[in-house]
Amino acid sequence: MSEDRARQALLATFDGVAPAGRRSPNRHAPRFPAGQPPIWEVPQRNATFTGRSELLEGLRDRLSADVTAVMPQALHGLGGVGKTQIALEYAHRFAVDYDIVWWISAEQPNVVRGSLAELAERLDLPTGGDVSERVDTVLDALRIGEPYQRWLLIFDNAGDPAELERYLPQGPGHTVITTRDAGWSRRATTVEVGVFSRAESIALLRRRVPALSADQADALAEKLGDLPLVIEQAGAWLAVTGMPVATYTELLDTQLSQVLSANPPPNYDTPAAATWRLSLDRMRRQLPAAAKMLEVCAFFAAEPIPISFFYNERFIDVLLPLDPLLSEPLVQGRLVQEIGRYALARIDSGQSTIQLHRLVQAVIRGGLPKPEQQANRRHVHEILAGLNPKDPDDTNHWRTYQQLHRHLEAAGALESTVPAVRQLVIDMVRFLWKRGDHEASQQLGDTALDSWRAHQGGEPDDITTLSLRLHLANTTRSLARYEEAHAADSDTRTALLERLGAEHPYTIMATSSLAADLRAKGRYVEARDLDEQVLTLSTDYLGQEHYRTTNAMNNLALSVALVGDFPTAAALDEQALEIRRRTLGHRHPVTLSSVAALGRDYRDLGRFIEARDLLSRHLPIAQDELGDAHPLTLRIARTLAVTLRKAGEIDTAYKMTSEVLPKHERKLGKLHPDTLACASNLACDQSAVGEDRLARETAEDVLLRCRSKIGEDHPLFLSGENNLAIFLRRLGEHEAAAPLAERVVARLTATLGADHPYTLACRINFANQMYDLRNYTDALAIDLDVRERINRSLGQDHPDTLATENNLVVSLRRTGSTDRADVLADQVLRRAYQMLGPEHPNSAAIRNGVRLNCDIDPPQF
Repeated sequence: MSEDRARQALLATFDGVAPAGRRSPNRHAPRFPAGQPPIWEVPQRNATFTGRSELLEGLRDRLSADVTAVMPQALHGLGGVGKTQIALEYAHRFAVDYDIVWWISAEQPNVVRGSLAELAERLDLPTGGDVSERVDTVLDALRIGEPYQRWLLIFDNAGDPAELERYLPQGPGHTVITTRDAGWSRRATTVEVGVFSRAESIALLRRRVPALSADQADALAEKLGDLPLVIEQAGAWLAVTGMPVATYTELLDTQLSQVLSANPPPNYDTPAAATWRLSLDRMRRQLPAAAKMLEVCAFFAAEPIPISFFYNERFIDVLLPLDPLLSEPLVQGRLVQEIGRYALARIDSGQSTIQLHRLVQAVIRGGLPKPEQQANRRHVHEILAGLNPKDPDDTNHWRTYQQLHRHLEAAGALESTVPAVRQLVIDMVRFLWKRGDHEASQQLGDTALDSWRAHQGGEPDDITTLSLRLHLANTTRSLARYEEAHAADSDTRTALLERLGAEHPYTIMATSSLAADLRAKGRYVEARDLDEQVLTLSTDYLGQEHYRTTNAMNNLALSVALVGDFPTAAALDEQALEIRRRTLGHRHPVTLSSVAALGRDYRDLGRFIEARDLLSRHLPIAQDELGDAHPLTLRIARTLAVTLRKAGEIDTAYKMTSEVLPKHERKLGKLHPDTLACASNLACDQSAVGEDRLARETAEDVLLRCRSKIGEDHPLFLSGENNLAIFLRRLGEHEAAAPLAERVVARLTATLGADHPYTLACRINFANQMYDLRNYTDALAIDLDVRERINRSLGQDHPDTLATENNLVVSLRRTGSTDRADVLADQVLRRAYQMLGPEHPNSAAIRNGVRLNCDIDPPQF
């Protein structure tokens, strides 16, 4: 019964009356036994699970013990003894006692990371940044028990404890591990799982074959050594074929000398191999296409294989010679059903997957001649390549890439020399990078690169290998290995120039990547020069409206903005936006990305009203198309909030930033650069409304996080220090503010140059510190120098220019040049009214002769 029906039935039995209304939800209260946890990712239950009561009860007793922290429980034993089935039964049997039950296939550490990152998404935790950050976020959430305290994580088929230990959660929940590695005894409470008791073997056999007598079942169990996996498969064989058990036993005896008499799987009993061999031989006679499907599946990883893979054209081509009717989907489905009947693979209808036990795979592979093994391995490579969506940038394809990734290395695809297979490897490296799993991307790319170069025998890298290196360098850069990425891109670009010429798309991509390396290293002028080359080449050889050309426009706009040329950045982004609106439409995500960039450009130019109007019009579109929490929507909202503050709409800006920051933290994580920028802007909003002490606390927290993430010379960190110096000044802590401001000026001058707008903004603030410390002559000298530079850089009507000249007026009056100050003051006030309006806070400060600060919104990278 459902929970409501059960409640009504219970009340009716005892003549009770149901209370009015529904119970208020309580996530810590016991749930109805048939209910499923809010977060549930577990394979389908084994309907024929038998016995193991003592193991299950002991496991439950240890996990539910009244202790502060429950040790992980490791089910240890040989392959085929049923460790996975015990863990699976525990998850289903006690699901009601948990809010999270999450199954992790733990043989490959990369898969473990991906699964934990997926759990972060299901828990609505921050999903930005790289996969490692998401893993840390979800492990932290499990540790503190938020949003759920009652959790169960199952790591199935865990290997080396040293590789997985860091992924084991701490906290109030429970962890179960299944493993063949005895090393887990040092890190968990280990439970040895042995073969079935004879009573359990008999019970499972008779459950499968009710006509079997107890004596017959006992004899067969003796023959099979009570190994659970083989007992189940023997029962399936007898149920499917109707063969007398005596005949089956005799058949086993006659096969023993033939089936895997040499080199059986480690620690594995030959009669078990004979059992599987009998099933496979019968399938070959009755349904050869199903047998061939099983043989091919033996060369995938011992992970779930999506049934959709079997409908791939390449897979069907392999099977068609054995059954010409396989072009019909209904016939293909029958093959899967037949494999399931013989219990040679587990069919999970809920997940739509099929999975072979690794020992079954080993037996099937070992029973095939070498040429057939090699052919099946090639078939798997080609099937995987045929499933490649060929667009790892499109998030709609990411689930397919995730499914393919589980099998790519295990199937030996990195050894393939087939171009389509190698392209899949390259696309997988890019997918893992785009998804944020930089460690997995780097590992896969490095392994493939070593393999491909070994095949080349010392010859120079071919074009495909150079393409791999090109994409791999993106990952290396994202891992903050800037020197290594720069060296790789430099070498790759040189090779591509020699082999393909400057105009080839690969060479253009390599040049663009090299520019990104230079930006990451702070060599902005060189990056700009390369980006200019990329745009020229893309326009000439790909066309002005090609998507790579508009990407080149955006990259060049970013580089020229970083060197302080805001007008050129705006012109480039305007051009890219116009093309994208025309070719993609005004609601396309790429178009909205250009809107965000151009809104930022307008604001940097002091064109606050244009920036506000552009961003305000497109924020609802981004919310409709992408959702409130999409990173691009958040970027537009954050840029708009800063624009509103700069335009004088302080309260509205503060409210918007306060609403947007938690969304950044949930979606991107607290260490993502966009989140750090948003938090830095919140501090500026807090100061603008007079909450300077709170602004200081917020800014110091941002700097603490920045320091651990990006270091102290990154413009994001330096802009945060500039803003903190402003807050300290407003709090009257001049002795602390002045050296901080001076240090920021020195670092920005070295990094960006003396005439960069960010450097000039910091010098404006440093002059304020000098003035507050009564060093009026020094303040005047700085004001005069900055005025000359900032007029050249930003123009006389930019808000920062107006702030500089207002401060100069104050310094001139303080040092006795009142006539000159009065003339300049009239000019500044008139221009402020014209550019900002008389009600703008800066206009009020200029009227009252109050020195102005210049905060910095951290740049986009």
